[in-house]
Amino acid sequence: MALRAQRADAGTIRITDRDVRVMAFMAEQYGLRRDQLPDLIPNVSDRTIRAQIDRWVLGGLVARRTVFAREHAWLWPTRAGLDLVPERFPYWEPRPGILEHVYWVNEIRFRVTKRHPEAEWISERRLRAEAGGANRPEHMPDGVVLKGDHRIAVEVQLAQKSLDRAQATLAELVKSYDGAWVFARAGGPMSSMAAALRSLNGQRGKIRLLPLEVG
Repeated sequence: MALRAQRADAGTIRITDRDVRVMAFMAEQYGLRRDQLPDLIPNVSDRTIRAQIDRWVLGGLVARRTVFAREHAWLWPTRAGLDLVPERFPYWEPRPGILEHVYWVNEIRFRVTKRHPEAEWISERRLRAEAGGANRPEHMPDGVVLKGDHRIAVEVQLAQKSLDRAQATLAELVKSYDGAWVFARAGGPMSSMAAALRSLNGQRGKIRLLPLEVG
């Protein structure tokens, strides 16, 4: 894969395939929490992980910030890091209100990739870029899994929705995709999505309602 020219403000870092792969993941998913990085760089020590992060930060490819006390820092690509990615994504910085959702979408992507290694994940950012402004659907899933000719929407539900909103979300997914995997948090979010799913009648078979938390 041909890489774009490295920007001058990226320092003297020598770019590797691993760098490009990690930058592409973070660009597609906005960013990731530091403790999620071993899923992208498996089978290495924590010391190696720390050294890799320091290398990216000092080289100007990655920004690092501790947003919440007693939690791991967040990592996201700088504009120089984004320049390594074939697709064009706008620069992003973490906002506290959405970080839990970003974290869980990352977790679900890792889970899906491990269970379905032959499948391709299309991120929500890529979906938005491909749809464009005028043709963008009312509800955009958090990702799409391509399994052969099947397009399966992925939805991560952290908060409880009203029955009307949950029904509208599921109806949009079954209309636009071959199926949907809805990962809902236990309690209210799971209950509201289950109630909405029961109301779909003949379309229920297209949707799998799955627990967000595993353990």
